[in-house]
Amino acid sequence: RYRTNLGKLQTAIGMKPNARPTAYSFRHTFIDELKIANTPEHIVAEIVGHAHPNITFGRYGKQANIQQLNEAVNKFPSVEVK
Repeated sequence: RYRTNLGKLQTAIGMKPNARPTAYSFRHTFIDELKIANTPEHIVAEIVGHAHPNITFGRYGKQANIQQLNEAVNKFPSVEVK
């Protein structure tokens, strides 16, 4: 039903069938954005209806971006090496 309604909406606003995002791509983007927002994986899994939460970020979530990696590394205190 969601896919049908999305298709009707895209047609109504003039998007051509071969040049519009799919419902599946919206799902990926939604999961990616929740991951970037540091939403716990088990919460995201429940929102998107995954029975096994450990597949949510493994299958759908993109790799962490450079800002997230930098923030994680910077949580550790620096150590001066002599």
